[in-house]
Amino acid sequence: MAFHDTIYSSGSHGSDLTVRANLVPLFDKYGVDMVFMGDDHDYERTKPQRNNVVVQPGAGTVYVTTGGGGDQLRPVGSSTFTAYAESAFHFTRVTVNVCRDRRRSGWWRWWRRHGVELDPNETPGPSATPEQEAVRREEHGRVWAALRRLPARQREVFVLRHLEGFKTDDVAALLGIASGSVKRHLFRAVHALRRALGEPS
Repeated sequence: MAFHDTIYSSGSHGSDLTVRANLVPLFDKYGVDMVFMGDDHDYERTKPQRNNVVVQPGAGTVYVTTGGGGDQLRPVGSSTFTAYAESAFHFTRVTVNVCRDRRRSGWWRWWRRHGVELDPNETPGPSATPEQEAVRREEHGRVWAALRRLPARQREVFVLRHLEGFKTDDVAALLGIASGSVKRHLFRAVHALRRALGEPS
């Protein structure tokens, strides 16, 4: 979400409380991850907010004032909601973190508690002859069955590292464990999958 007026700001224009009162309930209701705003000529990022209260990461909306694109800078202070603020020229780059979005939606927590029924038909393969397709489906089914049999933590680490493509340190941060633990779980998961598929480990 992006718009001009700042609704959480420690800059010279300050927070537009009317816009905040009208929009924040909608952002909370629909689980908006991040809101980008302008108006104040500075950079300020809030702590996650929900119902105008600071909450844990992943449980609320982060508001970013990004007004340092070229005009004269203005001073910025700090408020109880401020995570970081600076009067500096800057640009903003956004990376979508699908894994964090899954965590926030509740799907991730459910999957961690109960496991997830992985659907092998959701991963398409290339066009092939009927015989090749039958062999591919059989192999595909063996891979997914082996993945389902992994312990929950090993499955989490394997999916995040090899299917979602996250780096080891990012996986550790997302799961709240040490990088060494991520490597250990990944090592065990890979060896278990190779054994299950009859490959040398």
